[in-house]
Amino acid sequence: MDYSHILKTADFFFCYIVIQLGYAAIMSIPLFIFVLLIRLICPKKLYGYRLLLWSPILLVPLLARLKIYYETKFFVKTLYWWYILCGEHRVIVYLYILSSLSLLLLMTVNHRKMKATLGFLEQETLYGETVYITDLDVGAFSTGVLRPKIIISRSVLNENAEEDIRLIILHEKEHIHSGHLLMLFIWNVLRIVYWLNPLFHICIKLLREDIELNCDMRVLKNSNTIPHDYGKILLNQITHKNEIMAKNTSLFLGGQGFSYMKSRLQSISEYKKQSKLLHFSYIACICTVVLTCAVMLITNSYPRYTPLTDVYIYNYKIESLLTRDESELKGVIEIHEDYIDIDMDKLHPMLPAKSLDEDWLFLSWGGYLKLPGMGGAGNGVFIDEPKATGKIRIPYINNEKDLDVQLIKWM
Repeated sequence: MDYSHILKTADFFFCYIVIQLGYAAIMSIPLFIFVLLIRLICPKKLYGYRLLLWSPILLVPLLARLKIYYETKFFVKTLYWWYILCGEHRVIVYLYILSSLSLLLLMTVNHRKMKATLGFLEQETLYGETVYITDLDVGAFSTGVLRPKIIISRSVLNENAEEDIRLIILHEKEHIHSGHLLMLFIWNVLRIVYWLNPLFHICIKLLREDIELNCDMRVLKNSNTIPHDYGKILLNQITHKNEIMAKNTSLFLGGQGFSYMKSRLQSISEYKKQSKLLHFSYIACICTVVLTCAVMLITNSYPRYTPLTDVYIYNYKIESLLTRDESELKGVIEIHEDYIDIDMDKLHPMLPAKSLDEDWLFLSWGGYLKLPGMGGAGNGVFIDEPKATGKIRIPYINNEKDLDVQLIKWM
């Protein structure tokens, strides 16, 4: 087995992926700045909808293969350094991958630690919901993506009235039904993959705050609770510690900073039910903007690979003697599965006269291109007798059938 060939393919694979991840991470910085700016000027009455403003972050993976990186002078000057850095210094590529794996390991360890801490919990049904009771003084929170759980400490059950407990459970239930745990999971996946953008690590706190505000709005909307009473319940929970905070959990408190709690309580006290039409208008507006941007990004990006249709003929100095689209050479060059037919009588007039005196010519065609200057393959044959007349047949091995070529085209 040719291990060197496998290693070479793997090296290209990692280099190509890291270049794309780096470009997307760098270009996501202005996207974050835009989101944070809109979030900052968002009217207080819409704070419950601020969570929607984070949805453009889902566009980050679509920033990887934009044509402007390679076809616009400004971006070539400002971003091409990353391309060169990864291409010339493979250690950068593997450090990027190692850093992502380290973050993944840390996230996995934290998850397992929390799972072990909460293992063998007592299960109980309260107000129609299955909850898990812990003796740890952690308040109430929900965790899990595929199998979400509501965790409540025994102290919360003992110290609160039944109506208060019902609202606390309803709050965690809204987290689950609203997909907040999934949002946190997606965020952390993006943070692992695009760790080069520091804002993924810095803004997690702001995201959690907006998740809690959104959940408060949903609880008040879906229950007959008076905002004042709901705020009192929130204040009563501040004494509980958040010692086993995991990466994909949503706590009832969300955070305990004074400015955050003040802002949250103010939003609760000023809450007014929005009409359904207005509610869906906000959602529709954000979704329309994000989908429109997604379509624009996809339209202006390179595909996974670009099929090449030109036929080239070179001499031994690698000087181009002929460049034509394959369709323009019908009847002159016929390409088959494992051989190529050339009508030399028709080809000669297309070539410079002096090229017929060469010892050999090289003809290449087909294949694909991943990105400009990076990644590609094609087929080629040597024409050993440039002066030959009539039709000649030259066998070749079709490189595009190779497994590594198929893998690189797919990725």
